[in-house]
Amino acid sequence: MTRLRIAVEHDGAIRPTLAGLLMFGKYPQEFFPQSMITFVQYFGTTMDERTPQGARFVDNRRFEGPITEMVEEAETYIMSAMRKSSLIEGIFRRDIMEYPRESLRESIANAVAHRDYSPYVRGSYIQIRMFADRLEVQSPGGLYGNVTVDNLELEHSTRNARLMRMMEDMQVVENRGSGISAMLHAMREANLEPPPGSMTAAHRFK
Repeated sequence: MTRLRIAVEHDGAIRPTLAGLLMFGKYPQEFFPQSMITFVQYFGTTMDERTPQGARFVDNRRFEGPITEMVEEAETYIMSAMRKSSLIEGIFRRDIMEYPRESLRESIANAVAHRDYSPYVRGSYIQIRMFADRLEVQSPGGLYGNVTVDNLELEHSTRNARLMRMMEDMQVVENRGSGISAMLHAMREANLEPPPGSMTAAHRFK
């Protein structure tokens, strides 16, 4: 475990690293409460629109646990919340989801892998918002290294190298540096516009 940096020796005891705790801890949120994913589904295209019954949200969930479970549960749940249409091909019916599963998974996994876990933003969590016309994934921390909104597909920098390696080993993410390209490719294959990345004033990337 120490060789893989899942744990380190400290004061004569073996203690988990932050990456090791987030990946393999039974409940990492006991120590880092905001290292979770939240999902809110809105009725319209803005946060202000309400359902006919006056509710602010159509759905409101949070996903906790180790990263492997958290990403899987968030992906499965959000896919079930999407609208879908059906295409008849001969005697078969094919369901077409509102957004490609590959794009959703890559966006969630990338948000977890590349978010800022430093004390400055450790109190922030990953937010996923589903509107009637779009899906937003917002991750704490700005873009890292030489990466900008304009070169996301070309430039690759890893803020959390050990965590990324563990996520690769556990097959939460695939080949390093290919996530954004895979997400955008799946969007284009589904005839959807690639999402415009942006930075917020609170140092969050979405």
